[in-house]
Amino acid sequence: MRKISIVISVAASSLFCLLSAQAADCTVIQNKGSDTLVNVAQAWAEEYGKVDANVAVAVSGGGSGTGIAAMINGTVDIANASRQMKKKELKLAKSKGQDPIEHVVGYDALAVFIHQNNPADTFNYEQLKSIFGRGGKSTKWSDLGLEVPGCKGGEIVVVSRQNNSGTYVYFKKEVLGKKGKYRQGTLDMHGSKDVVDLVEKTPYAIGYSGLAYTTEHIKMVCVSKNGTTCITPSVETASDRSYPIARPLFMYTNGEPTGAIKTSKLNLWYGTFQALFDVDLNIRNGMITSMIGPSGCGKSTFLRSVNRINERLGYVRIEGNIDVMDKNIYDPDVELVQVRKQIGMVFQRPNPLPMSIRDNILFGHRIHAKKSRIIELRRG
Repeated sequence: MRKISIVISVAASSLFCLLSAQAADCTVIQNKGSDTLVNVAQAWAEEYGKVDANVAVAVSGGGSGTGIAAMINGTVDIANASRQMKKKELKLAKSKGQDPIEHVVGYDALAVFIHQNNPADTFNYEQLKSIFGRGGKSTKWSDLGLEVPGCKGGEIVVVSRQNNSGTYVYFKKEVLGKKGKYRQGTLDMHGSKDVVDLVEKTPYAIGYSGLAYTTEHIKMVCVSKNGTTCITPSVETASDRSYPIARPLFMYTNGEPTGAIKTSKLNLWYGTFQALFDVDLNIRNGMITSMIGPSGCGKSTFLRSVNRINERLGYVRIEGNIDVMDKNIYDPDVELVQVRKQIGMVFQRPNPLPMSIRDNILFGHRIHAKKSRIIELRRG
């Protein structure tokens, strides 16, 4: 029985969200797919837990094909992929009511790994084709003029990935060519880490995997293409695409991500004077957003619209939508008091309610604090 290696984790800082008494208010985001991206996705999930502890991001691997299949079936919020979705996959997703949106989140170098005792330092595309490609003539290290210590018989053990892997697809297309095929008899691993672990322990093996999985116990070689300079894989050579087997990494969301505050075709009039014109804005959760513009351009008008405080003027008319956390604040079932409790305002000048200074100070406590605490404040 083959061992399947799938990484599943939830950001530690978000576990409170799942285990606390407020679990009913917790949002769980399912993130699945590429093993190349699983480590960085987990790191991002942990960082996002610091931004919003009420959101838990469950990250799992399994390969790009696994994540893309989950996106097509609507069982995942974010699909990680080390290859682009195919046209037929996009068509199938749309036929099932899904709307995959592509986001390039980084670049990766597909490193070629050999055992640390292997004397090789460089490979060109032709040599890699002869090792990994079907019909290739390099089946022994001696065919490449190499003698590998500890390699009895000199046979090359070719380590690859399973065919649902984006890494498998990209290496095949880039190195073996559009019509190329892998040689028969390769050891096809479920995960990127499995490839590195096997090559590290096998003196006569060669494999490929994402740069992030390299260790000090394995050797990376530089690669040249069509007689060009041999380039060693690194963060820098992946980013500037000088390393020949560098590729973009993708995350697919089901539709465009929504912000904490989103307006659509927002128009506002003070009587007959129009102050806002077709405002479309998406403000992300957990981010500080600045609105900059000249006096009278509508900044304060917009802000007052977000918690409907403009309605106190009586002669304000609004058209369009304002969604806060995916809820239109003008829906009939929205309670105005709850909107203003959720969305606070701080202005450059005091804006007291039409009551005494003391009652203004006590106003928030009367809404939120326990009765015993209010009595205590009154006595003070």
